[in-house]
Amino acid sequence: TVKTMFDKILLIVASHYNQENLIEHCLDSIMRQKYRNIELIITDDCSTDTTVEVADSWLRKHQQRFHNIEIVVHDKNQGISKNHSDGMIRTTGRFVKYIAGDDFLESDAVDSFVAFLSNEKCDWGQALVIPYYSVRKEIESTELLPVKKKQRYFSYDARKQFRLLSRGNFVCAPGVFFRRRVLEEVGFFDPEFRMYEDWHTWLKLTLRGYPIRLLS
Repeated sequence: TVKTMFDKILLIVASHYNQENLIEHCLDSIMRQKYRNIELIITDDCSTDTTVEVADSWLRKHQQRFHNIEIVVHDKNQGISKNHSDGMIRTTGRFVKYIAGDDFLESDAVDSFVAFLSNEKCDWGQALVIPYYSVRKEIESTELLPVKKKQRYFSYDARKQFRLLSRGNFVCAPGVFFRRRVLEEVGFFDPEFRMYEDWHTWLKLTLRGYPIRLLS
C-alpha cells in the first residue's frame, strides 16, 4: 500500500566493543541504502579504542541523509543484549533492524526488509547472509546462511520452530529484522545474557506464537 512507503525503519548499529577499523564501512553500507526514510542509532558498549570518535565524525558528515540520528555511549560495559536494547527503546520506526559494527548491508537490503514485512503475514524475518571469517583476508564466498538443509525450518509454524530452536539455533542473527512491537512485547533482549542477544530472543518470539519467515 502507499502508506507503507512512508514507514520508518530503524537500523541500530550496535558497535559492541572496539571496532574502530570497521564501523565506518558498516555505516557507509547503511548510507548507501536505496530506502530513504531511515533512523540511525549507534550504541557503543564502552569501547576503549576510537570507535566512538570515528562514528561521531561520520555522523556529523552524513546526518542530513537520515530521518533521525543518535549515538548512545555507555560509561561501562553492559553486554551485547543490554547494548542492543538500549538502542531499541529509542526507536520510533514500525520496522527495526540491528546490525553489528563489523557487518555490512547490500544497497537494497532495507527495501527488501520493508517490502517483506509489509506484504508477508509475519512479524520477523531472516535474510540470507554471506559469511566471512577474517577481516585480514579477502571475503570468502561460502554457502549462504542459513544453510540450505535448514531453510525448510522457516516454513514451519511457531510451535515447531520453538521445538527445533530448543535443540539448536538455526537462525542467523545478522540477517534478522522485525516489527518493533513484537520485540517490545517480549521485553527486547534479556540483559542476563551478556555475550549473545539472539537465541533466547528467538525462543521467546516463537513461544509467543511468532514464526520467523525466510526472505530469499
